Amino acid sequence: MVLLIALALLSDNLPSYNVTFGTPHSADVCDHLRTALRGNTTAAWSRRLLPHVYQIVGLLPPNSRLVLSMTVPSSGFGLCNVRSFVLDHLVLAALVGADVVLQNADTLDRPGSEPIAHQLEGYFDLQHLRAEWKRFCPSMVLYHDRRSEGSHGPFLEELERERGVLVARQSKTVVVGSTRTDEDAIQNNVEKRLSEMDADIRPLLTAATELRHAKRKKWNAATYVVIPIKKFHMCDWSLPLEAGASLGELRRAVGASLRSPKYITRVAARVVEHLKALGEESGNGQQFCGAHLRSEPDMTKVAGHRADGTKLTDLFLEAVVAAGTKQCGLVYVAAGTEADLDRFSTLALAHNITLVTLSSLSKTTTLMTDAARWSYSQKAVLEYEILAASHKFVGASTSSFSWNLAIRRYFAQSTDTLPLRHIIQPFQSTTYHDALSTLYLGIHTDASQPLIMGSLENKAPRGMLP
Repeated sequence: MVLLIALALLSDNLPSYNVTFGTPHSADVCDHLRTALRGNTTAAWSRRLLPHVYQIVGLLPPNSRLVLSMTVPSSGFGLCNVRSFVLDHLVLAALVGADVVLQNADTLDRPGSEPIAHQLEGYFDLQHLRAEWKRFCPSMVLYHDRRSEGSHGPFLEELERERGVLVARQSKTVVVGSTRTDEDAIQNNVEKRLSEMDADIRPLLTAATELRHAKRKKWNAATYVVIPIKKFHMCDWSLPLEAGASLGELRRAVGASLRSPKYITRVAARVVEHLKALGEESGNGQQFCGAHLRSEPDMTKVAGHRADGTKLTDLFLEAVVAAGTKQCGLVYVAAGTEADLDRFSTLALAHNITLVTLSSLSKTTTLMTDAARWSYSQKAVLEYEILAASHKFVGASTSSFSWNLAIRRYFAQSTDTLPLRHIIQPFQSTTYHDALSTLYLGIHTDASQPLIMGSLENKAPRGMLP
């Protein structure tokens, strides 16, 4: 999927930003991102916004927009990885003053699913996303490439049909490396990567026949220059921790801009009310606990023995038993193999703990009627919202889904990023623990063998957006 950078006419109409490190208002979000990740003052980084720079040096016509087109893998990435791709690329576009073409839903779609599952808005509320980023960065526009990729525009293919509009698509993809330094995965390397991206874009603009023609003719109509961008490093923006709650609020604002679509949250709300009613009936109040048992073969293929289903069920059972039936007498479990779910259910029943799954709800209620034809990823969105509402949550440390839920739940209660350094323990079998959520490695630890952590445990403290 391609992130399109739109070159905006910024030379005479740069937005006015108020540089502050207090709690950001929506209009200050781009300002905060730029000062936090690029440093210096508003005046310093405004002169480095790429559309402004390219127009000044004559690489672009005056009335032009730079559009970054996001290229992401077409398969092998789940819901929360796609979520990270979208937000990470929006941050990239904000840093350089570009527009964005939203990706399609290839990696989430499944054959035979309903039409909405073929579009990104089948999984995220894109109207809300557009409205939020319009407030965050007033000059930024979020496009779709083609109408088939969304029911709401604007669409680049429709701009191409307009009289007097030039859409110049570049065929060569610009690769953006990790913004973490090679020496320290926590420290920023942003300016180096943005400079490399700039150096790769300039030859494309110089060689573009359409742009040379437009400049010769003193083209004054709207020009959209689309650059394919490949940035496969997720959770890659390392916000400083020193500013505490102000940058925590910034992370929460950016994360909250990409929320689940209403047609799914309506079903999730009904399920949550049903689970609360079951909890009331069982004597543990209007609450339930949640578990994300990510032990399927595709995960064990990637994570190996760190996603062992037997170990995870043992750890999850220990956690819910310790919480007691007054808190976790009812547990909603998502994901996991059938064998692991059966084992978990049998062991939990011996402790008077009842497990509920999407499958059991489908068999015993009519709550899942609307979801009967949903794709695997649409149901993942549904379970994400159900688990987000749980009283206590346990998850798998190897899963970005579990990590994103834990971080989201944390920021629902706090905006302060500083405690995350103490909550996340990358070299322990319990890699994350706070009052709301706990994440485990599905591995039998051996004190004589150091644990090898994946990128999630290392990057989540600063890079994951709630």
